[in-house]
Amino acid sequence: MDSAPETIETTYSSLRTRDECVQDIEEALSLAFQTNSQSGQAFVEMATSLVLSSFGEFGPALAHAQEALRIATTIEHQEWIVATNGALGQLYLLLLESDRAVACLEAALAGAQALGSMIWTGYLTPYLALAYLLRRAFPRAEVVLKAIMPREQQPSNFFERQAALVWGELALAQGEPAVALRIAEQLLVSAPGDARPQPIPLLLALKGEALLALKRLERWKTPNWVRSSDRLYQSSGASSAHWGRSPTCSSARTRRTVSGARPVTSSLNWPRPSMKPHCKSISCGQPWPLSRSESRSLMRQ
Repeated sequence: MDSAPETIETTYSSLRTRDECVQDIEEALSLAFQTNSQSGQAFVEMATSLVLSSFGEFGPALAHAQEALRIATTIEHQEWIVATNGALGQLYLLLLESDRAVACLEAALAGAQALGSMIWTGYLTPYLALAYLLRRAFPRAEVVLKAIMPREQQPSNFFERQAALVWGELALAQGEPAVALRIAEQLLVSAPGDARPQPIPLLLALKGEALLALKRLERWKTPNWVRSSDRLYQSSGASSAHWGRSPTCSSARTRRTVSGARPVTSSLNWPRPSMKPHCKSISCGQPWPLSRSESRSLMRQ
């Protein structure tokens, strides 16, 4: 799951290739089947969904998320129900499907709170705020973010860094580019790890858009390390829809806040025609069964 969306939005990426990730997934799925672990299988299907979405393979990612939800619901595994609804919500965010994203993420967050899980609550809340932001429901986004941390607070852990990023997005959407710039710069200089030559595209895009809004273009020039790291991202097979577009390209925010963006779930390139009868609905509440061979086939598309 090193290449899952949430792992590189405010930190450095592991830059693993798709083949490396799929190899790990297939081994994990095989072990889950060998041990007859349905909870293990549900977790692997959920992880597969997150990883495939990071490489822009949204059709297979949705199928795996639905399979994870089906298994988790069948065995009444409440934590995995929360997790898979959250994964679906993240996918719908990438697809600009705000209504479905909100429905899945609200269900996931309610489940996390019922479990009393601070981890899942902290993990899911920023994504729900993003879904409200996509709807331009700014007051609701503020309410849920404040449950994690106030806007002026310095983030001290992974969950707070995610929340801070969304605070920045919200500030930009509300016409406060100076606040967005401050948040982006603080997150950039405080990024954990030792991979400084590597960019963090969403943070750089937020910074760039804030500078554009402030008409401070002289501060936003593309250094060589950004261009070389951009090529490194692309050579790994990572999708621009996953880590945001290159700072040298147009805005990463278009996938989240563009008004009137056309939902794209109806035009997904599903793995094969035989899967389409099982895909009549891709809402968070109607999973369909996948056989072991179908699950493997989706990963190999």
